[in-house]
Amino acid sequence: MLKRRMNIFAVITGILFVFVAASSCIKEKPAEEVETEPLVEEVPEDKGDNIPLDFEGIRGVWQLFYPDGYGYEFRFYKNYRAVITLRLNTHALVFRGIYTLEDDQTIRVNLSEMKKVPQTRYINITSGYVKTKSSYFLFKGRLVKQKNGQRTLIVSPTRIVIDGNNSDGYFEPRIRLKAQ
Repeated sequence: MLKRRMNIFAVITGILFVFVAASSCIKEKPAEEVETEPLVEEVPEDKGDNIPLDFEGIRGVWQLFYPDGYGYEFRFYKNYRAVITLRLNTHALVFRGIYTLEDDQTIRVNLSEMKKVPQTRYINITSGYVKTKSSYFLFKGRLVKQKNGQRTLIVSPTRIVIDGNNSDGYFEPRIRLKAQ
């Protein structure tokens, strides 16, 4: 039994020695030189034409989906209604309201209703909502039209208020939504 314990100890010691020797040979870059990949795909500014926001330009369905049931969907209708869906892996949050443009860079969505859906695939956006009070989303945004004709709506949340409470954290700092 003692011999078996000694063999296990020798194997573990050998593995640790190899690990320490290998890690000492790896030269790490200083923190400022380490490259990180952005979470959201970056497109250089000169790759498309920037278009000021207007009601005609943002009308439609805009989506950004990630694997595993995460993503965003913004729907801006002709009658100034808006539906914003946040897919959060196992459930979704759906917000409904009226949108307006405060200037050519700012979208304001005054929310009237919201709901939580226990799935992310087939989301009913027509019923089952709960009324909200003092709720709105404020986004800085711009439209980019690529040379291939694809349109992208880039939005950055500036103020997220739900039932009178500051609710930062619902959105990423910069969201690139593709036109559908």
